[in-house]
Amino acid sequence: MDDLPHLLDRLRAERRADPGAAHCWQDHLQRLAHDLRRVALARPEAFATLATAPAAAPGLRPPLGDVDWVEEVLVVLVDGGFDDAAAVAAYRAFVTCVLGHLLLEASLHAGGPDSPDSPGVPGGPAARGRRPVLDRLGASLAEDHGADEFDDALEAVLARMEALRAEH
Repeated sequence: MDDLPHLLDRLRAERRADPGAAHCWQDHLQRLAHDLRRVALARPEAFATLATAPAAAPGLRPPLGDVDWVEEVLVVLVDGGFDDAAAVAAYRAFVTCVLGHLLLEASLHAGGPDSPDSPGVPGGPAARGRRPVLDRLGASLAEDHGADEFDDALEAVLARMEALRAEH
C-alpha cells in the first residue's frame, strides 16, 4: 500500500496540470471518480486498506480523507455555485457513493478463497438445491456489470448534487 498514496497524489497532479479538461464541477468529479475506480481495480487490497483508514481530520471521509483531496473537491463545488452547506452535503454524497461502490467492486476483484465455485459458499456446488432462488439467479448475480453500475450510480449522485446546489 505504500505506493498507493503516491499514486493518488500523481492523479491529483495530473488533474492540476490539465485544468481545462474539466469544464464544470460535474466533469471534474466524473474524472476524479473514474481515476479512483482505476486505482481501486488495479490495487483492490491496497484500496480497501486506504478506504478504511482513519481520515486526516474529523468529518473527512476516506478514500479522500486527505485534507488536500477534500480541499480540491470543496473548491470545485464552491466554484461551481454551491453554497457552503450544499458543498458539504454534496461532498458527503459524492464520497459515500463512490467509496461504497468501489469498496464492493474492489472486493470482487480481490478474489480469494470465497469464490462462487467454492464448496460451502452460499450458492456454490455444496448448496445446490437448498436455495432455489439463488440457484436460479446465481448466473445473473455473477455477471460483471461494474462499469455500467458505477456510471449509473455516479450519474445519480451528480444529479442529487445538482439538486442540492439548486436548493441553496
